[in-house]
Amino acid sequence: MHVNLDISKPIEEALRRELGDGLEVATREALAIEAYRRGKLTHGQFAEMLNLTTDEADGFLKERGVYLDVTLQEIQDDVASLRELVSR
Repeated sequence: MHVNLDISKPIEEALRRELGDGLEVATREALAIEAYRRGKLTHGQFAEMLNLTTDEADGFLKERGVYLDVTLQEIQDDVASLRELVSR
């Protein structure tokens, strides 16, 4: 899919000076992060949009201060699973 974004020429030039050919990548990343933050993308969709594995997506989000939306029940389930594995 191709998306057009209208911004003023001076802003585009400033961004291109800063980001060069990475402007399109930075734009895609920003869109994916914001959509994920707002709950519009699942974690898997986020990873797919940026062509990352789910583990890479975790790291990518963490580096940018965006953390997974995990419920208390999910954490409790993970703790129970870990305890079971350790006790084996």
